[in-house]
Parts: sequence; structure tokens; C-alpha cells
Amino acid sequence: MKLSSYQNHTFKTKDLTRIAFAAAILICVFYAFSQIVYLELVTMTLLLYGLNFSKRDSFLIAFIFSMVLLIMYGIQSFTIMYMIIFPIFALLTTVLKRPLEKHLYLTAAYGGFFSFVLGSLVDLPYLLFSGKATMIYLVTGLQVGIPKAFATVIVIILAFEPLNNILKQILKGEQINEK
Repeated sequence: MKLSSYQNHTFKTKDLTRIAFAAAILICVFYAFSQIVYLELVTMTLLLYGLNFSKRDSFLIAFIFSMVLLIMYGIQSFTIMYMIIFPIFALLTTVLKRPLEKHLYLTAAYGGFFSFVLGSLVDLPYLLFSGKATMIYLVTGLQVGIPKAFATVIVIILAFEPLNNILKQILKGEQINEK
């Protein structure tokens, strides 16, 4: 194996710092807004990361965020599902980067859809065990899922572009300082 191909898979200190800092911000967003019903800003933050970071970095940020929640809350169904769902969402966002960057309303719809199905995906283990639990969840879950998705769409439309511009400036400043 060539040394140059090995170097492409290593982490520099600045990469690890950037990933850790972004994951820490994601944890702060999670806790800062966790007490506000229907407002889920982790999705928008992961969208920002997916559009501005590499596939590897976005995946690691989402995975580290999920790992910290697993450590803090212990092994529970939602923490395990977060470890699956959020990294996949981060990867999917990086794959859809081009169309999402060009169309704010598409980005808002994408974020709203993910926010809507997030509850169902997290509760999937419970839904597989009982038909009665599934029916109860569907009735009560829609009461939460629809307003949460709507709130996510509104927040993305109002705040995504300014936050995206700030993140781009921060990352651009990082590259300028390297030279």
C-alpha cells in the first residue's frame, strides 16, 4: 500500500477538532431545544453539516452525537435507533447535496419529511411487537409528527440560509488560515 493512499484515510488534528466541535454543537442544539414541544432542530443542524462537510465528516459528526446520547441515556431503544438513523440521514444529505443546495424549499421539504418520519423510525422496535401499539402510535404519533414537520419546515425556510452562510464563512476562514 502506498503511503499517499494511507494518508488519505488518516485524521489530522484539525479534522478531529472540527468533527468534535460540530458534534458538540449538535448536542447543545439537542438539549437547548429539547424542552420545546414540536421543535426539533437536530434535523436542520445535520442538514447544515451534510451540505458543508464531507461525507466522512458528516457521518462521524452524527455518529459521535448519537454515541454521546447513548453514553448519557444508556442503552435504550431510542439511543440505538439514533445511532442508525442520524448517520444515515447525514450520508443521504451529502448524496443529495447538489439539489438541496440549489432549492431552499426542497431542503425544507426534505427536512420536514425526515422530522416527520423520525418519530416513527425511533419507535419502530415497539411498532413491530404489537398491532395494538402500532394503531395507538399512529393515532397519537400523527398529532406530534405533523406539527413537528411543519415547525421544521418553517424554521428551515427562515433560518437555514443565514446559518448556512455563517457556517460557510467559518469553514472558509479555516481554509484561509491554513495557507
